[in-house]
Amino acid sequence: MCFNAAKLWQLGWNNNRHLTLSSSNPNYTGNIAGFIDNPDTPGSPMIIKIDDPSGEDYFINFNVKAGFNVDTIEGGNEVLVIRAGDGINYSESQLKAKLGAGSSYTVQDFVNGKTLKVEVNSINVQDRIANVRICIGECPPACSSDAQCDDSDDCTTDVCVEGGCTNSRIESEQCSACPGERVVDLRVLTDNYPKETSWKLYNTCADTVEAQGGNYIVANTEYATGKICVPIGAYEFIIEDSYGDGICCNYGYGSFSIDYNGNPVTIEPNRFSFGSSETIKFGEICPELDEFESSSPTITWSKSPTAQPSVKPSHSPSAKPSKSPTAKPSVKPSPSDCFNDSSYTFNLYWNQKEKDCSWITRNERVMTNRQEKYCSNSQNGRLVGEACCSACNA
Repeated sequence: MCFNAAKLWQLGWNNNRHLTLSSSNPNYTGNIAGFIDNPDTPGSPMIIKIDDPSGEDYFINFNVKAGFNVDTIEGGNEVLVIRAGDGINYSESQLKAKLGAGSSYTVQDFVNGKTLKVEVNSINVQDRIANVRICIGECPPACSSDAQCDDSDDCTTDVCVEGGCTNSRIESEQCSACPGERVVDLRVLTDNYPKETSWKLYNTCADTVEAQGGNYIVANTEYATGKICVPIGAYEFIIEDSYGDGICCNYGYGSFSIDYNGNPVTIEPNRFSFGSSETIKFGEICPELDEFESSSPTITWSKSPTAQPSVKPSHSPSAKPSKSPTAKPSVKPSPSDCFNDSSYTFNLYWNQKEKDCSWITRNERVMTNRQEKYCSNSQNGRLVGEACCSACNA
């Protein structure tokens, strides 16, 4: 707990994402972001300071258990309330509360007989945010009906509860950050020599590099990719140090973290002390490999003939072959010239799952593979290429 909200405020870390409340600015309802996010990007406050006329202020942060903070022991994924000095000069600090979703912390007679109340409405670990309501005095109602809580996001359920808005994310395929794919979030904390560090995210299924970074400028700073949409598959995170001494621990305490679809990848701390490079493997079975290449085809060679041919080959033909056709074959129809039959379905060979025509073109990286495997075959009484004309000719 050495670097709690009060200490971070004093050091000036994340100062682009600070918020101060006082008797003249008494209320805040909204999100507070985990302090491991990039402070240079716009977003919700990371640390909220509540001025106390006594000089012992309160500092609030969301102690998200991710990134370089994944091994935090106390108060992980909770909103912490710290009391310390004014956030400028040195002072001791006290942990006053660890708040989960639905809990609150109250200070009676905070200033001029008014109560200070800190409420946690919800916590979203995947998005690294907590929704809070902080009031000095009576909390004004933020809403009186569900309609006032509409955040224009079709993927949240918007409800007014006891005068406060709650916007809960709907868990579904359509509302995921990357429909049909996976989300990767990479974070690199540089050492004293940031320009030596580079990395790439390699998709072993598609043999492609999905993302890469490096040549950083600022030492001892965390750089985050944000959420990257990638296909379902197996991955290698390959990090390199051009000098050959890793990123920890002789010249700074660098590190890195990986989240795959909201789940942190387990990385032992000694993996940061690599030499020239380190590779972290994570992900899932390659879906296309599983679908098309899970077993090699069995080829049976015919035996050699037991006897010589009984008839000699005929003489060369007496006439020259006819000339090549003068007209080129017609080109395949463009997707705009034909349509997919929305009622038609076919089955995958490897697991017999039912798919419609849109599946063929859903993933551009493997679209050609799917066209070759299915469009020339007949299923359910029709040629797939005919029923899925648009998809097969895309």
